Amino acid sequence: MPDITLVEEDRRSYWTLLVHLWRKFNLVLVVADGVKALDGAIVSSRLFVGRQYCVVHLKRSMSRVEREELDEILFLG
Repeated sequence: MPDITLVEEDRRSYWTLLVHLWRKFNLVLVVADGVKALDGAIVSSRLFVGRQYCVVHLKRSMSRVEREELDEILFLG
């Protein structure tokens, strides 16, 4: 696998990475922390991949009560 390093988190870098990974692995889902450049790259790539916000990052931005409620929804608590 060629060395693909994101020099900076911009849309073009993410687009290049996405297209490379999609060609090699046929991605169906991208789980990320809400980076806007990545979301833009997915849209502009026109690849049919789903997007999901990382639950760990989501929980970090919540209050304790919200985290507990989410855990109950996800059957983790």
